[in-house]
Amino acid sequence: MLAKIPDCRHICTTGGKATEILLDIQGGGIKMPKTGETVPFPFAGRDLTLTRLPSTSRAYPLSLAKKAAAYRAFSKWRLV
Repeated sequence: MLAKIPDCRHICTTGGKATEILLDIQGGGIKMPKTGETVPFPFAGRDLTLTRLPSTSRAYPLSLAKKAAAYRAFSKWRLV
């Protein structure tokens, strides 16, 4: 999919499992970022960044207010 979006520079995942799957696909030994953390994400000769956002599932203990704050901060940082 990234090959079809050449202007993409940033990727975000929601939760640990999604991040784990993406890191497995990348195959470069990148350490699992903490929730809210952004790390370099080289992929197919491109210098991207990856941000791990909180899971959107209600099953995880982070409060809705904290999840919303993390998404708000990411949106302001990346969409400006």
